[in-house]
Amino acid sequence: MDESNLGLPFLLAPNKPHSSLTLRDYFHALEQFLLEEGGMRLAAAFRLRHSGASVRDIKEIRIRSEKHGTFYHIASIEIKVHDRTLTFATSTAVTDRGKRCLHRELDVIKLLNRLRGYGYLPGIAAAAEIPFGDSTAAVMMSEWFEDHHEWHLHEDEPGGIQRILLWDKRKGDRYLSRTEAAEVYRRCANILT
Repeated sequence: MDESNLGLPFLLAPNKPHSSLTLRDYFHALEQFLLEEGGMRLAAAFRLRHSGASVRDIKEIRIRSEKHGTFYHIASIEIKVHDRTLTFATSTAVTDRGKRCLHRELDVIKLLNRLRGYGYLPGIAAAAEIPFGDSTAAVMMSEWFEDHHEWHLHEDEPGGIQRILLWDKRKGDRYLSRTEAAEVYRRCANILT
């Protein structure tokens, strides 16, 4: 990211800039989250991926802001070790409501992974409250699911009907067919029952 973009305001939610924090502050906070305490969170991430790598093996770390959502902000963390790149996700919440949601999501993911372990949900490497400006941010580091997509119920404008909108960065966003939507609901039910 170039210097001018690093000076842009950090977004509390889409189109809602923070009064003083910048993207530079956000990236710096994530860097500190990863590296503090001798890189123990990175070591936990390597164990999660069964990589056998250690903090000493790191050649490069790339932090990419992926999405600024209503409750938290998603970044991908690419770590080059040996001859491969391991990718993780961080979810960062800075508002009180976002922190509550992130803590609840963390608890639910851990519980479901412990009970079910189907591989539909990410493994959690680390979570912590970190300094962020004059307050704190809650950060959760998890597996990055390559080529998995986020979806939302969305009102189809021509028909006014709620349908599942799949967010796909590679192929473009699209509405799921009834058959595809049924499969999404079936898999969700499988996780929850």
